[in-house]
Amino acid sequence: MATQMTDYGLDWILERQVAGPQFDDARLIEVLTDRIVGCGLRILDHACGAEECKVRLAPRRGTWDWRGVLTVRSHRATSCHTFRCPIRGL
Repeated sequence: MATQMTDYGLDWILERQVAGPQFDDARLIEVLTDRIVGCGLRILDHACGAEECKVRLAPRRGTWDWRGVLTVRSHRATSCHTFRCPIRGL
């Protein structure tokens, strides 16, 4: 996570490593743009290549007092660590 000052506000930049089918950011975009369960952001632009997806989002006009842009860059991970969580009885 990084921030950058711009002439219109504060930009937030998130870099993430993703393995598997979530690489295309579809689910992430659904959550961040949803007004009920997410932040209700609007998409400024979205582009995916073979190794990187980039989406830029901003709040809807008249929402909050935030004037920056959230940029999420997803890079394809070469491998994925899996973790097992024990199931506990109630």
